[in-house]
Amino acid sequence: MKPEFKEMTEAMGMMLQIGGMSHEEIIAWIDGLIEKTENPPEWMIELSLSKGKHILDVVHMLHEVPGESNLDDSFRLLLKMLDEKHPTVTIEDENLIRELCGFVLSPISNELKEHLYMLDGDLDMIHEGYGNWGIIQEGYRELSDSRNNHAQPEKYT
Repeated sequence: MKPEFKEMTEAMGMMLQIGGMSHEEIIAWIDGLIEKTENPPEWMIELSLSKGKHILDVVHMLHEVPGESNLDDSFRLLLKMLDEKHPTVTIEDENLIRELCGFVLSPISNELKEHLYMLDGDLDMIHEGYGNWGIIQEGYRELSDSRNNHAQPEKYT
């Protein structure tokens, strides 16, 4: 099943927001789509020309792409993208994990929020001197595996 543009761009916006993807990668993706599209919509052209824009402006542009929003599907696509780029996480990925846990405040399902709460709590415990990074790796894997309970979208190219 191919994701809708809306789901893909929302997931990319989240990836950009947490530092899991660069602005240049998004521009390259959108430029590839434009090359394959006879009459690209205005949002594609605007994203393609967004090089000088602030990252938060680009995140906003990605979230404003027309279409029906399903944040659970977008978040699960984000997890798939993260799994491709970061199949495991190390202590150097702590900021990425903290930023990912920030999505607990977004309107996603309680199932996904529970995983984020646990991961965030485990990070706090490690900082308090309890446990080791292995518990974060396990929590990250469980979060990633939670997306497998649903049909997985293919990569949009």
